[in-house]
Amino acid sequence: MIDDNYRNYYQVFVYSFCDSNGDGIGDLAGVTSRLDYIQDMGFNGIWLSPIMPSDSYHKYSVKDYYAIDEQYGTMQDFEKLAAECEK
Repeated sequence: MIDDNYRNYYQVFVYSFCDSNGDGIGDLAGVTSRLDYIQDMGFNGIWLSPIMPSDSYHKYSVKDYYAIDEQYGTMQDFEKLAAECEK
């Protein structure tokens, strides 16, 4: 049995977390730029709210589970975020 009681996760609502390109909408590059901040607060993992294309602002009514909503960035931005999280 895995004991996960020591882990603390920070849920990121990407839409409003950190805007890296000045368009007023948070994005994956913004999340990547704030990983140190999240870690400094004592969290050792993140939980992203949905980032897939959707008609709703919260992205829970997903249209394509294999894509990244363009307002949040690209698949390369997501891959960079994942790579930075592994460090």
